[in-house]
Amino acid sequence: MRSLKQVRKDNQLTLEMVAENTGISPATLSLIEQGKSIANYNTRKTLEDFFDSPIDWIWGYHVIGMDKDSSLEARMDAERTFRKLLNEVASIPLDIRGEFIDLLIVYLERLKLFRK
Repeated sequence: MRSLKQVRKDNQLTLEMVAENTGISPATLSLIEQGKSIANYNTRKTLEDFFDSPIDWIWGYHVIGMDKDSSLEARMDAERTFRKLLNEVASIPLDIRGEFIDLLIVYLERLKLFRK
């Protein structure tokens, strides 16, 4: 999968050109490309329309259980849920976090929800 920056470069576009065509500032686009900012619904919709591609594919990752035909709202809901889960895992003390993740994987494998 390709990142926003790769898609932009593949289309031989500068940040300024994307900004001019989308109304999104070059600074905002740069922050999004660097992963320092998360695009809101309107920004994502604008970028999806401009690049004619779902934003999660542009960002270089695929949301679990979602495909390119899933609605933007459904993909953003799944991303929020996933971010909450990551924040919860990050709150586990570092000295036991690895053990917790190992146990979680075993549990998910037993439920047939995860395969290595």
